[in-house]
Amino acid sequence: MECKFGRAVLGASTLMLLLNCNGNIFSPVPTQVEKKEPTIPRAECLPGPPVPGASPLRRLTKVEYENTVADLLGDTSQPSLRFPAEEIGLGFTNNADVQTVSDVLIERYETEAIRLAAAFTQDLPGLLGGCDLSAEKQDGCVKDFITSFGRRVYRRALAADEVNRLQGFYLAAKATDDFPTAVRLTVQAMLQSPSFLYRVEFGDGAVGTSRVTGYELASRLSYLLWSSAPDTALLDAAANGQLDTAPGLAAEAQRLLNERARSDRSLKEFFGQWLHLDGVGVVEKQPQLFPAFTDEIRGLLRKETELFTISVVKSGNLKDLFAADYTFLNQPLAKFYGVSGPTGSAFERVTHEPGRRAGLLTQGSLLSAHAKANQTSPVARGFFVLDSILCMPPKPPPQGAQIRVPELDPTLSTRERFERHRTDNYCASCHYQMDPIGFAFENYDAAGVWRTDENGITINASGALINTDIDGSFKNAIELSQKLATSAQAQACVVRNWFRFSYGRGDGNADACALQSLDDILNHTGGNLNELITGLTQTDMFRYRTNEEVPP
Repeated sequence: MECKFGRAVLGASTLMLLLNCNGNIFSPVPTQVEKKEPTIPRAECLPGPPVPGASPLRRLTKVEYENTVADLLGDTSQPSLRFPAEEIGLGFTNNADVQTVSDVLIERYETEAIRLAAAFTQDLPGLLGGCDLSAEKQDGCVKDFITSFGRRVYRRALAADEVNRLQGFYLAAKATDDFPTAVRLTVQAMLQSPSFLYRVEFGDGAVGTSRVTGYELASRLSYLLWSSAPDTALLDAAANGQLDTAPGLAAEAQRLLNERARSDRSLKEFFGQWLHLDGVGVVEKQPQLFPAFTDEIRGLLRKETELFTISVVKSGNLKDLFAADYTFLNQPLAKFYGVSGPTGSAFERVTHEPGRRAGLLTQGSLLSAHAKANQTSPVARGFFVLDSILCMPPKPPPQGAQIRVPELDPTLSTRERFERHRTDNYCASCHYQMDPIGFAFENYDAAGVWRTDENGITINASGALINTDIDGSFKNAIELSQKLATSAQAQACVVRNWFRFSYGRGDGNADACALQSLDDILNHTGGNLNELITGLTQTDMFRYRTNEEVPP
């Protein structure tokens, strides 16, 4: 599909310091503000040859490596915990543009390959499928094993010369050691191969744009929907040509989505990275102010958001993500929130008390992560909505700005402390959009627990959206969430983040038609996120690749 358009797709978000500067927060508002495009630009998409955009080489992420060895070898020791920290590009660790391989990572790959191979080859008769392991037949058994196991490790059928090279490696090792050692070393070598550690693709060999092969599509599908390697059924579907058509690809996509144990892992990964859920695990709270905010509660808060977002994908729609009247709680988390709910440790779906919470943005995971150790942060919470939910990051602070949070004052509310800086216009350009959004969440303290007053002052959670497609005032976080549920800009932001996560890169001019088609799926299905995910497998970006450099 060819695209013709006159405006560039919105660029990537920039990182900013989530602190207030010493000056006017949002009033007076600048009289002239650059209007940002609230939705994906409408491109004139004409019939034509596929335009897949950039097709980078992608290395397995820590989570993908961990899930792959769990599914392939049965290892559940979480090897990724022993890997160095990952680079993040446009919010995601699978962005090929920032993936690097350090000396430390290479050493960890070797260490893990040694450990994994040793454990995996302990039961050779079982591993080799009951093959006759008499001295004269061992070599034949290993060659069969290399062929079958190699298909799962490399996620494709091995060429004859590859089988012969691995068999030669095994024979050389056997000549200097013994049979069990030779098998172990062969497995160890396969686990360090680029064909295992990378998602290597060549396409069908056509010059320029080429069709992605069946086995390559199987990997694309499984790492998108499972964050792991293809299972035998998917590899068989690839070998039989079932992935060569769009309907066949969609059918397998739905099968993978229906396998909840594995598809939930990938959904957790997407939402965890998009929403920065790791923040709830590291944010500090002063124990004397928030004694109930324990390590146990941190984990439960994250699980609440994971269960909620998965539920929205599986059975709800995009509007529910922002405005649903329910969540998932167990007894300890309900007690932390101060609400009635389940009586046991199992999570259950719970309807919110009217007027208290709605959707994602009023959950404790996000509220606590975007607050400080001893107080709330309208700046951080407002920035999160603009940057992550609307894909509209505010401008960085002016050069030389004094970055300082207003000091605590037991006679003032947070809103009053921030509004006292109206006399200086210095920070208006930073905060005139963020803070009026952030004030919507003042009914939730720094740990995410509901409150009606602060320092004896009744909470005023009113605010306004400025320079968006849903501009206007709101009374509280509930009304803000309901406005976001109707926002075309928020929908476009969801699409853009799924695009980046799915294809391991940023979006550029060549992707305008794909973004538009994905946005249209949500428009035509009432915001069905399950249909959006399936639609990601039907684009030119998914079914084709290019070996040429693509301009940004």
